[in-house]
Order: sequence, then structure tokens, then C-alpha cells
Amino acid sequence: MSIAHAQVNTAQNNKKKKIPAFRKYTEKIYFNYFLQFLGPSLSPEYQNGATYNRFKTGQDFKGDELDYIGSHQLFHAITIGYKISHNVLINYGYTFQDDINKGIRYTDSFGDTQKRDKGVSDNNKRINLTVFNLVNNDYFYINNNFFYEISSTINSGVVQDMEYGLGIEPSINFYHDHAPLSTGVIFLIQRNYFKNNEVTFEGNTFPTRYQTLLAQFAPYLNYRIDDYWQFKSSLIFDWDQRGDQVQSTEEFNKNMNDVGRVGLDVLIDYGVVAGTFLEFALEDPHLKKTALGATLNFSLF
Repeated sequence: MSIAHAQVNTAQNNKKKKIPAFRKYTEKIYFNYFLQFLGPSLSPEYQNGATYNRFKTGQDFKGDELDYIGSHQLFHAITIGYKISHNVLINYGYTFQDDINKGIRYTDSFGDTQKRDKGVSDNNKRINLTVFNLVNNDYFYINNNFFYEISSTINSGVVQDMEYGLGIEPSINFYHDHAPLSTGVIFLIQRNYFKNNEVTFEGNTFPTRYQTLLAQFAPYLNYRIDDYWQFKSSLIFDWDQRGDQVQSTEEFNKNMNDVGRVGLDVLIDYGVVAGTFLEFALEDPHLKKTALGATLNFSLF
């Protein structure tokens, strides 16, 4: 489930709490901090500190599956914004992750055993324009996020000569007669622009094909147990296009493992929600493709 959707659910839960008095002076300022800990797998076969991490998956330059083994990880997402109107928000988002264990063994594209790097890596930044209740009727409401992605100056963006990315992330959310139930689906389409979509570096046999298009489909079902507790579940499906595939409407790859997630959130106070979850692969499911985790979300909205 996307961070944007997690933030929306947090806001909905917080309606049960009294808004602090100081918010009348900062009512147009938006701030959100999301922290996720990706912890151990249900499988006992992992080395200490290793787990299943879908963000390590995908395809290598030969089209083969990448190894999913990674370190326990902390993921951070910081969003700062300004409310233009009651349903329009402009904001800047920055995310990074910290692989907290060293010496995690995995198999590389050539079948050799390697060790994952330990430490912090950041992602591309985003400028977002979020419109709530773009459509709102008796049956459903639609929120939409338009974003401009800025290449990271620390990691892959410079190496890949990425110029920028453009994307939309709409969500369709359904109304139910049974109020505690919430269902919907989130879509994401992102187009990345590079100076060259494909580059063959000196000494390489295969060209490096940059990720030129991303697509995601994520249905969710949540159930509010009471004013504090909420059951959450989602499925996430990802595809991409690489290099000159973007010129075709028929060629798509599996970007990452498709996964399901179930969890339980608790409202601690206004703007503060903590949770636990179990993530599991939908394809070739087994215990090694599972991970337990925890989340903490702090929001001013």
C-alpha cells in the first residue's frame, strides 16, 4: 500500500480525536512522517538479520529474477506541504531507507554469493499536487496525486542520467452501508525521462536499460474495529517498462514481486498511529517470502 494511502487512512482515524488548539495557527501547514521497520521472516532459514524484501526483487540485465534476500530495514518518508484550499495540497516528499545489518548474503546475477551493503540510500524526490474528492457521489470518491519526480543527487539518478519523472496516483474509494468497512483501489503510472533510454557501457555485452515506465495496481480492504483499532489489508501488483520498451503498449515486465499485506493499526493520539503487518508474496508463496514489520505515522493535517 502506498504511503499516500496510509496517510489518508491516518487522517480518517484521527477524526475520532480532538484537534489540538495549536492547529488553528498552523492549519494550512501539512506535515507527515512515516517510519516502517521491515523485520524478520516467518521462515527460520534466513541468516541472522536477513529477511524477504520485495524491493530487492525484479529483473536483471538478462531478464532473470533478482534475489529477494535483504537486510532488516528502516524506511523513512517525510512530507511537508501547504493547503492551497480545503481539498488541494501541494507538498514535497523525500524518502530514504537504512539497511541496518551488514554481511547479508545473496546470489547475484552470475550465480555468485555476494554481501549486501549496509547503510543509508535515498530515493528520487517528489513534488506532489494532491486533490481530494476530485469526484464525490453517493457511491465512491476519487482522490488524485499528480507528481513531478526529481532525480536523486546521491544515488542512481546521476549515474543513469535521469532528467525527471511525471506521474499520477489516483485512488477510487467506495462508500458502504456498513460504516466501519472501507474498500478501494489505488493506481499509479509514472513515466521517467532519461538522456538515453538504453546505454551500452564499454566492456559490457548487454545494454543497460533504464526504467522508463512504472505501473501499479493496489486494491485494499480495511475495517475499523473501534475508535482506536483498524484492520488493514491490501494487494500490490507492479509492472515496468525498460529502455525502448516504453515505445510499445504491449511489452511489460514484472517490476517487483506482487505481494499481499495484512496488519493492525492503533490510534495512539491525534496524528499518531502505530501498526504491525505481515507481508507475503503472491507468486510462488512460501515462508521464505514473508516478512513481519511495524509502522509509525505522525501527521499534522
